[in-house]
Amino acid sequence: LGGVWDVSTQVDTSMAEHSPIIQLLSRATLRAFDNSSGFYVAANDPGAHPTDLPEGTKLAYSVSASTPSGFAIGPTSGFVTAGVGEGVYAVGVTVRDTTTNVSTSVEMEVAVVAANATMPMYDTAFTGTRLPYPDSNLLFVGFAEQFTMRWTVPGAPPSASVGQASPGVQIRTASLPTGAAIGPVTVGEWAPPGNASVKGYHATFSWTPPPSEAGWHSICVYVETNFTVPSGQTCFDFRVETDPPPQGLTQP
Repeated sequence: LGGVWDVSTQVDTSMAEHSPIIQLLSRATLRAFDNSSGFYVAANDPGAHPTDLPEGTKLAYSVSASTPSGFAIGPTSGFVTAGVGEGVYAVGVTVRDTTTNVSTSVEMEVAVVAANATMPMYDTAFTGTRLPYPDSNLLFVGFAEQFTMRWTVPGAPPSASVGQASPGVQIRTASLPTGAAIGPVTVGEWAPPGNASVKGYHATFSWTPPPSEAGWHSICVYVETNFTVPSGQTCFDFRVETDPPPQGLTQP
């Protein structure tokens, strides 16, 4: 009694309010009543990357009240599907940080095509690619990254020879980060383990991130052809860090 109490308060400023960042192209294409053609809403908390968010921090997804009935989004995954007929719809999406209760909303145009429409599909099983969102890819400033994007068209493989350019197939994307590039589309071929080889459309993504691009990036793409409806939207999540990966030491 009569002593002096040492009272201190610790405030975690890392959880200060901030709005989630959403990266999407302004237009997407889905097949009616076909969940396999859905797409993810690529989003990130600018205060922390999804792979190392503090425990209890997560993003919640919802469609706006004005979005037509029949569209759905996974409340924790952000995966959008369409249980509606053919048409062009305005779809609003809200992403909320459940820790800070701050949200960001966007509206995009979604074209819903026939359920049996021929649509290029991104090949996530291809061994030469990076996995798209919600998977995360770690890059380092000054270190070159290169991988192949591959789309197949079920029931309508390319007739051109492997290695031939495909001017009738175009990749659509937004502005790329400084130094990033996506090469022209050519015909490629790949055989999944235990299966026959399948031709597809290949394009090389290359990027050596400069220091100015450290942080989170989501690069979204889709392909347009002159003989099918556009592909679904595919986004790639990149986390660019400034510290280089550890280098192995060689014994003298």
